[in-house]
Amino acid sequence: MVSKPLLKQSVKANKIIWLLVTLATCIMLASIIVIMGSAGVSQIRDSLTGVFVKNVVNTEIDKNSMNSYYLINESIKGYNSNYSLVKNLVEGDASNVKNSYDTAIEQNPEQKDEIIATVIAEYTPNTWLLIGLSQYNVTEEMWKGFMLQVLTDYANTETANEQTAEFMAKQAFVLVLSQQVYEQVLAQGGENPSVEEANNAQQLVYTGVMTYVRQADAGMVGTDEASVATFTENFVASILSVQMHAIFVESGYEFSEEYINNRSKKAIDNFRAQLAYREIDTTNSTEVQALIDELCVSLFDEMPTDVANSLRDLGDLDIYGLVVGNIFFRMAGLLLPFVFIIMCSNNLLAGQVDTGAMAYVLSTPTKRRKVAFTQAVYLVMSLFIMFLLTTIVSVIALNCVNSSTVTMNTSQILLFNLGAFLTTFAISGICFLASACFNRSKNAMGVGGGISMFFLVTTILGMFGSEIIPAVVRIDSMNFFNYLSIITLFDAVSILNGTLTYLWKFAILVVIGIVTYTIGIERFNKKDLPL
Repeated sequence: MVSKPLLKQSVKANKIIWLLVTLATCIMLASIIVIMGSAGVSQIRDSLTGVFVKNVVNTEIDKNSMNSYYLINESIKGYNSNYSLVKNLVEGDASNVKNSYDTAIEQNPEQKDEIIATVIAEYTPNTWLLIGLSQYNVTEEMWKGFMLQVLTDYANTETANEQTAEFMAKQAFVLVLSQQVYEQVLAQGGENPSVEEANNAQQLVYTGVMTYVRQADAGMVGTDEASVATFTENFVASILSVQMHAIFVESGYEFSEEYINNRSKKAIDNFRAQLAYREIDTTNSTEVQALIDELCVSLFDEMPTDVANSLRDLGDLDIYGLVVGNIFFRMAGLLLPFVFIIMCSNNLLAGQVDTGAMAYVLSTPTKRRKVAFTQAVYLVMSLFIMFLLTTIVSVIALNCVNSSTVTMNTSQILLFNLGAFLTTFAISGICFLASACFNRSKNAMGVGGGISMFFLVTTILGMFGSEIIPAVVRIDSMNFFNYLSIITLFDAVSILNGTLTYLWKFAILVVIGIVTYTIGIERFNKKDLPL
């Protein structure tokens, strides 16, 4: 089916333009991959992302600081104002529990757990009543649980003999406060409560208030409102600085403990000032939470929705994938191969008919179908070898650049080269069909080349309306042009995103190429030639 002499003639006649196009394409591709792989290519995007990240982090620090300050400060105020009211009952119950435990454990030292359970059940008759009628809404079973935890801690402490019943009572009462915070946070979640957030809040309050109790007992901090506020501010700032710094180190962003500490204190100072200025009742958690939400507005929250979404797109933009995958392989990198296809397909059939060279070819025993098929094989094989070389060059170039700045892997590069080949295969089929239909070279080039350039230009225009362009500069109406070009079937976005949508689009390109080549061969075989 292939005429070797004719194939050799086609290779010889078009080798110069093929070599120039292939060499230029490979050089451009290697240069773009290496240049785009430089560390500074994403500097603007990274700077913008850094601004967004810092703003989000600052907002998170502010919100955590204010929430933590409010929870701990209100709990300490509740402790100072209410503990004295229940001190005698709680202390008496705790003393009874401690004495009963000490007596029982002396008689049966091996039955610690059983003794604790028995003592708790027996010596908690009245204490929970007063607390249960207070704002904390503690049930009898809940109170038994608190006392159980206190007594278990007491029983497992090496310095148990040094712990007084009063401290046990204080610890039990702080447990009441932290449990109340747990329930409040859980209730704020509505239909989707966050148990993790409630647990974290409970632990934070328990740790903070117990730290205050120890320091107050030691005379390190006063019980007046100003002293409590100062203590809470310092405690929250120190806790958050350690916790959040550890998180940021793991995430790759550097926010020092000192920065977090200072930011936290400024947020709390502003929060306290706003509470005083607006005369907000701190017992009204709804008003306080509304204030916190108002003060903790991020950069995105202050912007119109469209602008915020646009900036998010810009911050998430994959510049490497945009330039290499979309702009080069789907547009710039196809320009020179298109020029080769237009010129070569014209020379293979219409050009030879126009100059009379086809009469010489057909004067040999070679049939028309064989001539057309041979020319089609040459055109397809020349494109295949061209993109085989670009594949080799692109893979080598990709492995020579700094991998930390490259968002594309070898498999994606291979798919991009495959997509570029299939696109040129379909375009070459259209140009080959035009060359087979017309006897005049100018007509063949006008139709085949015109269609090819139309597809390329509409693809360039359609790019400005496609999802690869950030919303801040995207013109959605120009997406219309993407429906006018078969190059759109080269789905670079699908390849970059790791989806398989590109497969059926590649299949359509293959079908277009096969159908146009087949029709072109048959058309050339049956048409009248001016020989």
